[in-house]
Amino acid sequence: MSVLVVGSSPDSLGAAVRDALQARALRVVTAGITGEERYLDVTDPDNCKDVILRTRPKQIVVTAGINHGFTLRAEGLRGAMHEHMAVNYIGVITVLTAWLEARAEYSETSNGQFVAISSNSAHIARRGSMAYCASKAALSMALRCAARETAEEGLLVYGYEPGLLAGTPMTQQAAQDFPGPLHRMPGVGQLGLSTRDFARTIATNLQHPNQALHGAMLRLDAGEQ
Repeated sequence: MSVLVVGSSPDSLGAAVRDALQARALRVVTAGITGEERYLDVTDPDNCKDVILRTRPKQIVVTAGINHGFTLRAEGLRGAMHEHMAVNYIGVITVLTAWLEARAEYSETSNGQFVAISSNSAHIARRGSMAYCASKAALSMALRCAARETAEEGLLVYGYEPGLLAGTPMTQQAAQDFPGPLHRMPGVGQLGLSTRDFARTIATNLQHPNQALHGAMLRLDAGEQ
């Protein structure tokens, strides 16, 4: 099984997923814009397809995303909304459509999995996070819609909606952008959920897939409200 992990900067969830998969002796290729093995810009459809054609992954895990705080009256909010949608929603679906096109070109017939990381912020309103929350809500619904269209192709398309993950670059950025507590997960430390444990869950489902995953958005957030 070969896995393409899109977005694996140091200390990120993608890096933890890479490590969890490699620990299980799986072949992993990383791609992204922060020094990964392959350069891949999720906003560039041609680049996405080229990387997929060259690597021919059986599974893809997309962890790439951005989260910048902008309040309702902030200058630059409109641009931030466009940027978040372009990366967090449209960019992820661009990778998916590129994968589907590439699979058809190299006549891939075996089962595959496309997994994307959304956020429980798709459901929880957060002050100063309009652009991020809306883009993740769009991504979660888009993945569910895509799954309806690929249900007969032997593929699994699904995603995760985690709560705050400890120590990732996005969490570190959020700590700078947002004052006060960053989550409301009962029993979870201030820093958030274990990124390593979450990555292991992703790796386990990749190794042991089942049809119930298709079209599901797995909200793993310790019951945050």
